[in-house]
Formats: sequence, structure tokens, C-alpha cells
Amino acid sequence: MSLSNQKIGVIGGGRFGRAFISGLLKSQFSSKNIWASARSEANLSAIQKMGIRSAENFGDWISDTTLVLLSVKPAQIKGIIEKLNQMPLSEKTLIISVAAGTSISKIEKLLTKKCPVIRAMPNSPCTVQEGVTAICKGSNATKEHLELARVLFSTLGKCLEIDEVHFDSVTALSGSGPAYYYLLMEVMIEAGIKEGLTREQAVDLVAQTARGAATMVQNLNRSPTDLKKDVATPGGCTAEALKILEERNVPSIFAEAISKATAVAANLGKN
Repeated sequence: MSLSNQKIGVIGGGRFGRAFISGLLKSQFSSKNIWASARSEANLSAIQKMGIRSAENFGDWISDTTLVLLSVKPAQIKGIIEKLNQMPLSEKTLIISVAAGTSISKIEKLLTKKCPVIRAMPNSPCTVQEGVTAICKGSNATKEHLELARVLFSTLGKCLEIDEVHFDSVTALSGSGPAYYYLLMEVMIEAGIKEGLTREQAVDLVAQTARGAATMVQNLNRSPTDLKKDVATPGGCTAEALKILEERNVPSIFAEAISKATAVAANLGKN
């Protein structure tokens, strides 16, 4: 199942929809084989500037589409699929949903045709091709469909196959995860400024430190715990800083926050 042979439709031309399109275009996928829909004039205009077909109403393009990405909010899924059901959608068309909290079984029940369905959970760094996406397949999807999804999302960063039962945790960990890091970076930047650095200096130091730390975890085959020990020399400044964070229960607070996000994610697609 070759990517180059696909004709792809993106329903929802917001930030992720456009990031997905951008990743495809950067991988040399033909702009002639992509279309996108959006409700707002701003999103439609942004899509048009990317050189692809765009419209609010996508009915005329469905019959020729082999893959549809549902890049909409969970509350919009039901209405979108009801529209698809009224269109000449082929049972061979692969449906990929990135709607948080929306199970494959729900999408399959809403569809009147037995289309193959893939569920995906990407995150915002996909915008700069540094994201991570979890994928899983539905009852009508094959290993070939899953591989096609992997190839697609690999244009945006890393792609992992993970059982759907874990998707609420994935949403809380990697879907919401960038915001946790941004919060920490905000705190570190402001602390650096307070200590006399310029904002530009503090941003560069903090951002590159985050990038370097992540690269070490990915490339050195060592755990964050071991790498932390390398930096935290007993009695040194790092060890004293970590001591304060641990005494204030920062690790347990982060764990509680992720647990709460997981619970919220589980309820997003129930309505």
C-alpha cells in the first residue's frame, strides 16, 4: 500500500491538519493529491497558501479519496461522520482519527460502511516535524493500513504502535506533555532573568538544554534516572536544587497532574 498512490483528504484545517499537510509536502507528496476542509475563513486561507484544494464542503472530492484524516474536536466527530455517511464514501477508504478520547468502536458504529479505521494521537511538535504519534487499528483495518499510517505520521516525527487501551494515558503523557515542559521552561527562564540574564539568553539556555537532555535520553540508551545522577554530584548545586524539588513534592505533583489528565481524556469522546 504505497503512500504515493494515495489521494488524501483532511477534514479540519486547523493547526494539526496543516502540520499534517506540511509534513506530507516536505516528504515530496504531490499537492495535487491532497484536499482539506475548514470552517473558518482564516483556516481556509492558510490551506490555500499551501497550494492545495480547500473548501468548507468536501462532498465533491470524497468518491476519489483513498484516505481521510479526521482532524477535528471530539464533539465534532458525530456530525462529521454523519455527513460522510451521506456522501459517496468507498468502503475501501481509510479513516484516520486524531480526536482525543474518541474510541475506534465509536467511529465504527457511527459509520454506515465498514471502512478501515485507524486511531492516532499526535502532539503539537508535529508542527515542526519533531512530534510523536501513537497509532492503533480497528476491526476492519489490516497491517497494511497500520503501516500506511506509520509512514504518514513518520513525516511528522516518531510514530509508535500502542494498544488502544492505553490511549488515554498517551493523550495525557505526550499529547498534553509539551505544555508541562513549557510550564517548566517558563519557570526556568524567569528564574534566569531574575538572576541577571537577558530574556534572550535565558530562552536560548533553557530551550537548548531541554533539547540536549531529550537527545541524550533517546540516543545514549540510558535512563533519565542514570543521566540525572551524572549531573547531580553529591553536595553540588544540582543535588541541592533537586533536593528542594523533591522536598516540595514536585515529582508527586507531576504524577498527580498526569493522572488527572488521563481521567479527563477518558471522558472527552463519550458525548
